[in-house]
Amino acid sequence: IAIPLSPVDGVFDSIKEDVVDTFDMSQWKAGEEHRIYFQGRDTAGNFGPIDSITVWVSEYVDTFPPEIAYTSPADGEDGVPLNTWIYVTFNEKIDPASLTSDKVMVEGKKSGTHEFWMSYEDTDSTLKINPYEDFAELETVTVYLASGIKDLYGNATETTMYFSFFTQDTTKPFISGEVTPETLWGGGDVILRTELWDNHALSSGEVRIDTLVRELSVVEKIGDTLWKTEDTLFFESYGEYVLIVRAKDSQGNESRPESLRVMVMEEDTKGPSFTIILPESAYIGEEVEFIAIPDEPLFPDTPVFCEITSRDTSFSLTLEPGDTVKGKAGTAGLYRGPCELILKGYDRFMNEGISCDTFYLYPALTLLPEDSVWIYPNPAPIPKWRNYAFFSFWINENATVKVEVYDLEGRMIAREERNFPGGKRGEIEWDIEKTGTDIYFVIFEATSLETGEKARVIKKMVVVK
Repeated sequence: IAIPLSPVDGVFDSIKEDVVDTFDMSQWKAGEEHRIYFQGRDTAGNFGPIDSITVWVSEYVDTFPPEIAYTSPADGEDGVPLNTWIYVTFNEKIDPASLTSDKVMVEGKKSGTHEFWMSYEDTDSTLKINPYEDFAELETVTVYLASGIKDLYGNATETTMYFSFFTQDTTKPFISGEVTPETLWGGGDVILRTELWDNHALSSGEVRIDTLVRELSVVEKIGDTLWKTEDTLFFESYGEYVLIVRAKDSQGNESRPESLRVMVMEEDTKGPSFTIILPESAYIGEEVEFIAIPDEPLFPDTPVFCEITSRDTSFSLTLEPGDTVKGKAGTAGLYRGPCELILKGYDRFMNEGISCDTFYLYPALTLLPEDSVWIYPNPAPIPKWRNYAFFSFWINENATVKVEVYDLEGRMIAREERNFPGGKRGEIEWDIEKTGTDIYFVIFEATSLETGEKARVIKKMVVVK
């Protein structure tokens, strides 16, 4: 049977239309799937692709209103937390349009009527209710569901459904604590400080060390809900001790245990030693990555000091302590040949330890690589740098760099000579304010401070004014 569909707005006049129609399914066979096919046609008579939906015609017709299958908390349940959520699961799917907030009321015998946020989950037919405020302690709470809640067949509840539960504060006391110091050398006293707090009055606090149980000494009370304690504990034998702190409130709720540790160590006078892992060699200017592994725990808040030494040149850096110490050391400005890496760190007893290792530095193959020599701007000048031009270069060893500027007639009109560290870029600026428009030749000459090796690069530049 072909049935024409009608546009919602009454007329087909656009490229996208919402269509609607009503199907009489009274003659459709029950207990089977039925498929409805859809196809559109444009004004030129062209048909579009076919789409379809499946409709199941049930043999069963539900005439019973929905009922509550179960709730959480359960009806009559005791000892319910004050901040509980409420769940109501029905025996069938509910029409969400009929399950509105005015159909639900949550009332505490002491705390009165509660406002709440609610949602309905269709997959398990469950209504979730989250009251905005906690209930009062030791009160009866009743949840009412008014009549008029419908299932998917339109069957509505005719009477108010309700269930009740009884509350009790089950909130555990909270504990925060610290011991000072956490590590003792050769034994001594530590100070244990804690803060205990709860919704109700606190009744007790204790600390357990092995089999010894000791009541906490309260030094300050803020009402009955916040205690501050301080105790001095003496430790003599070497080892690690675990302090278990507990508290209890007037309702009998016991806190989760707070664990604190104290380490009693023998006196140590030997500093840490490092196993250093680093490459055997590198080129001047490269970063050398290394790893150092200490043979004992380091003092946590004191950095590890690193020094790189090459002949009479050295530089330092600081590293974070840890089970593995990692670092990167630049080599720009150092000399070819052996370099020494020295590490200095401190263990937990502040004993100083020093370790060292060596690697070899090589210069790059070319003292003054031609592709590393630049003149900018070229042509010059440009507004950004006004009346200046810049001679930039990279040298692979510590060297003296001489820059000479000649005009087309071979006259030298500028000269500059300086020492530069190897393994990094150097730069010389030239004031061209009094230089006329012309073509110039710039000669870069580098002389190694170590070997006397020379390298020369010639560049051309243009000055236009």
